Amino acid sequence: MRNSVEGGPIPTRSLERSTGPERQRKEDRDKATRKKVDDHDLMIQREENILNLARRAARKTAYNLDMRLAFSLGILAVSLSAQSFDPKMPGTVPPAVGAAVATAPLRYIEILLGTGAAAQPGQEYTVHYTGWRRDGVKFDSSVEAGKPLKFVQGRR
Repeated sequence: MRNSVEGGPIPTRSLERSTGPERQRKEDRDKATRKKVDDHDLMIQREENILNLARRAARKTAYNLDMRLAFSLGILAVSLSAQSFDPKMPGTVPPAVGAAVATAPLRYIEILLGTGAAAQPGQEYTVHYTGWRRDGVKFDSSVEAGKPLKFVQGRR
């Protein structure tokens, strides 16, 4: 293609007409430009992959938190319903007069209150007890064994 400026022809340059070092420089520039574009595209793809991973992790974390909450609430509901306490015992258990005291995990009825001072940590005490299950079966008794329980208050 020929253009004319001030009446004279302007030669056009093209890659096909270039020869030797000039053509090599142009090819090198084009190659470097393609590499920059490819590197840029690769960087964008990596960033998108990282964002997608972060989004998936956030969704999974939210799901896990929801499931943990649901599971915890289910366990809480089951444990609360299982812990309803009716002081009325089966007929095989002798009647006990007194208020039922429920302090987790122990529930008891004080049949005979002591008349002394309140229990103090580090002091040794001697008590009799009888343990009954909710179905009326006696599982332990210091009275029947003839041996009261001795313990130090506050010691595990």
